[in-house]
Amino acid sequence: MTFSALAQNSYHITSENTQLQFGQIRYRLELFIQGKAPDGMDLNRYYNFDWVKPSDAPDDKAVYAAEATMRKELEGLVAAPNKRAFRGPSASDRSCGCGLLP
Repeated sequence: MTFSALAQNSYHITSENTQLQFGQIRYRLELFIQGKAPDGMDLNRYYNFDWVKPSDAPDDKAVYAAEATMRKELEGLVAAPNKRAFRGPSASDRSCGCGLLP
């Protein structure tokens, strides 16, 4: 889990020497979960919440719901049956006529 806050400020000066300042703070909460399939493939799930007003921050219930969804998805991917390996030509195989690699 990562939380970040980014403050952006802009300053403008008009030809009449009027000075204007604009600013905004952006917040982000990122959730990561990682696993590994039985064949060794790395599996990743990601979800993020973005908001600009502190009152719009996600509550615990929303964060736990997102975490539960990601966990369920990852468990499903880990448990998914292993499909037959791909046996077609590759980009490095000259027999495919691709000519992508020397």
